[in-house]
This record gives sequence, C-alpha cells and structure tokens, in this order.
Amino acid sequence: MIRYVISLLLFLAGILFIVFMSGSSILSIIDMPSFIAVGIVPFLFVSILFGFGNMASAFSTAVKKEAEKDKLLKAVEFFNFYGKLTWITGTIAVIVGIIGILANLDDEARMGPNVALTLVSILYCGIINVMVVLPFTILLKKQLADKG
Repeated sequence: MIRYVISLLLFLAGILFIVFMSGSSILSIIDMPSFIAVGIVPFLFVSILFGFGNMASAFSTAVKKEAEKDKLLKAVEFFNFYGKLTWITGTIAVIVGIIGILANLDDEARMGPNVALTLVSILYCGIINVMVVLPFTILLKKQLADKG
C-alpha cells in the first residue's frame, strides 16, 4: 500500500510540475463539466450496474491479501469495465466538445469552454486510470498470479 501512495504522490508531483512549467496554474486544468462527465458519471454508472456492495468489495479485495480466486476475478472484471467506461465517457465528452467548437467557430468566447471540455476530459480519463484503475488492477493480478 505504501508503494501505491508513493507512486500516486510522484504522479501528482509530475502533473503539477508540467502545469507550472507550462506557465499555467492548477486552476486552468479544473473543469467541472469534464469532471462530471469523466469522473462522476462512470463511477455512478458502474456502481449502479455492479451494485455498491460489489463495487466496495472490488476495492477491498484489491488491498486484502487473503481473497479467494473467484473474488479476485470479479474485482479484475470490475476494474477492467470501469477503465473502459471511463475512456468511453471521455471520448463522448471529447466529441461533444468538438461539436461545440465547430458550432461556435464564429464566436471565440464560446469556443474556449468547448476546447477546455475536449482537452481536460482526456486528461481526467488518464488521471483516473493511472490513479485508480491501473494500480488496483495490478494489485489484483499479482494476487491472482500468486494463487496460481
């Protein structure tokens, strides 16, 4: 678990370094519509589809060392689906942003928020997958490999 926390801190430090070296501020990468589309919608969708209990079980199974093989496989399935769903909703947000850009080519003031929606949605997909989906999937697959 300590490796997970250290890797997350290094990842976040890298993101912050990139943001500050670009001459921007952290507020420039915060976009509420993108966060809702990519962060909240897939989380709620997957929690309703799998059930809150099964979702919590998937997260807890990843950090427990004594989980059964069946629970590990279900948890891997959950995180694979969650990762795919995050990218799908991100892609939809990008398409909506591009449509907004093309619909407002003559109005520069309305084009900016659509560009932000497009770019930040992909950024959020990557961050969610690197910080949540991949680490838990790796933990689960290591446990499955140990079970043989």
